[in-house]
Amino acid sequence: MREFWNTPLGKDIIVVLIIKLIAVYAIWWFFFRPIGEQRPLDAAQMSASILGKQPQEMVKPIPNLSATNNKESLK
Repeated sequence: MREFWNTPLGKDIIVVLIIKLIAVYAIWWFFFRPIGEQRPLDAAQMSASILGKQPQEMVKPIPNLSATNNKESLK
């Protein structure tokens, strides 16, 4: 290893490898590191994520007021 380090090409290769390792670690740290603890998704959350709609338990039905208004207007 010492012979490789003493040659100019060997120094360049080792320095470039060290710089690349630092760059890969920096990219991982900025974009892929875990930020806080996340609980795993349940089935409803997973389907909402995949299908792009809210799970049924989160959607509240809107009462149909027009049906009651129509019956009163018919009288």
